[in-house]
Amino acid sequence: MKPAHLLLALAAALLASCTPAVTPAAPAVPTAALTPAPRLTPSPAPSPTPALEPTPWAAADRPRYILDVEIDYPAAQLAVSQTLIFTNPSPTTLHQLPLVVAARWVDAFELHALRINGQPSEGYAFAQGVMTIALPEALASAAALHLELDYTLTLPSAPGVLSVSPRQLHLANWYPYLPPYDSEAGWLIHPPGLVGEHLVFDPADFEVTLRTADPTLVLMAPGVASALPDGAHYSLLNARAFIWSVGPEFVRLETLAGDTPVRAYVYPEHTAAGEAALQAVAGSLTLYAELFGPYHYDSLTFVEASFADGLESDAFFFLDRNYFATYDGTVRNYLTAIAVHETAHQWWYSQVGNNPALEPWLDEALCTFSELLFYERLHPSQVEWWWQFRIDRFNLEGAVDRSIYDQAEFLPYVKAVYFRGTRFLNDVRKLTGERALLAALRDYAEQYNGQLATAEDFFAILAEHSPADLTNLRAYYFKTAP
Repeated sequence: MKPAHLLLALAAALLASCTPAVTPAAPAVPTAALTPAPRLTPSPAPSPTPALEPTPWAAADRPRYILDVEIDYPAAQLAVSQTLIFTNPSPTTLHQLPLVVAARWVDAFELHALRINGQPSEGYAFAQGVMTIALPEALASAAALHLELDYTLTLPSAPGVLSVSPRQLHLANWYPYLPPYDSEAGWLIHPPGLVGEHLVFDPADFEVTLRTADPTLVLMAPGVASALPDGAHYSLLNARAFIWSVGPEFVRLETLAGDTPVRAYVYPEHTAAGEAALQAVAGSLTLYAELFGPYHYDSLTFVEASFADGLESDAFFFLDRNYFATYDGTVRNYLTAIAVHETAHQWWYSQVGNNPALEPWLDEALCTFSELLFYERLHPSQVEWWWQFRIDRFNLEGAVDRSIYDQAEFLPYVKAVYFRGTRFLNDVRKLTGERALLAALRDYAEQYNGQLATAEDFFAILAEHSPADLTNLRAYYFKTAP
């Protein structure tokens, strides 16, 4: 689960206090890969019979999630039928398979049935948020597998990105997903930290059907939508996750960023603030497409949320209701700054992924720096205000490249990763020149589109565009010397 990640109400009179959505204790050192475990059923060890061949459901380049959801809004419950089609991403034969069940710390997930290639199975176990499935036959590298899961989600009332509030359901990290596989680290599964985000996603294709018996409910989700008599079907391709919301009291606002529809769903009392946020998002989407390369989805949707902060996802993000409630009619506020920050995540998270548990600065510092670019180009008279309001009034310290496990308190983490990270990128711009840095960012977005990039990937691209020596800068800002 991604906890609230941009608590920018950080200073007494100007900032609202909040804690990350997930606060269980985490180990100081993350578990980078799933440790192989014994078979989970009493069946004998796998025999040397031929590995399972690709099935009629053979997957393409990306995993495919097909989710059919019945919404019981009064009970804050979902009945879900999920199909996952994928090919073995590892170079070795698999005898078991991990699925990350991110609802683990809210005890929201109840599995009713599992089928593997159409056959019922009870060979699974849960531990530390991972559902480990024993495969009835060995799965060869690049062979396809078809999983079906029937389960119920009962959403908790505690604030968070998977929760029920008096005004809506928030559905983030709500379905079991296949983690990325790294040739060196294995399955990229991390424990939650006290700060930051720990889930890692590869791109996938999503076909999601949302059904409800209540026609007054407003369905808010990303992708290409097709209306149904009892709901809607959404198609979202090449996305790292599918998050959505539903509630009875929302106003829909819409504009265009070039040819791209931008939609906002806000509470009725925040319509004026929603219109302002909509214009900021549309302006930043157009700007970032010019600077970083094309936006890759057919539309962008954002939704007012009843949990603190913001949450990014593909073609979609949440924004905290407090940002709308405190909107002052100008661009000198958190509503504008955080709205364009979340928009930047369409490039620095959705298009170019990274490991947010170990290198969170790669997306968060880049998105905060993108805020600066927005103000410099669209509101140049407010740049000095932005620096003071967002960065300079804090006593910044800490290494930019710390992981989420290096810090137990949120404010020091944000000051190091987000804010010193922005200063670092601005100093890089001074050293390389803006033209070289922007060319590098565009190249980085293109070359690592759909992949998980690392800091060294970023610096390698930068070196291709500028001969500037960053050794001293990295030594000053980073804990790990180049």
